[in-house]
Amino acid sequence: RAALLVMKRDDAACLIQHNWKTWQWNRRSAKLLNSVLRVQRVWLGAVQRKWLKECHAAATQIQKYARGLLVRVTMDKSGRALIRQHQGELNALIEKKPEMSESMYIARTAVVAGKAR
Repeated sequence: RAALLVMKRDDAACLIQHNWKTWQWNRRSAKLLNSVLRVQRVWLGAVQRKWLKECHAAATQIQKYARGLLVRVTMDKSGRALIRQHQGELNALIEKKPEMSESMYIARTAVVAGKAR
């Protein structure tokens, strides 16, 4: 009888110890998961902020050149002739668009826009 009692207590101790270790493991796992998710959120936020900053800088650059072109066009006669020439090139490109692939059209449009600078 005493051996049976010792065995029951031993089994109970094993079960308690197992449950305790499981609880601690789950708690550590949850803490690790939360930490990893926080690091990922912070990293993704930093990447997005950097991308947004680059986009704003690019937009500012485009606006700078567009405004400069507008000033040149409105101020002098040669500027007005220049804008008519570039507009003619763009119109010709738009007419040829159905014959071109999408990437070729984008590339040609970029070239014409680059010339306008």
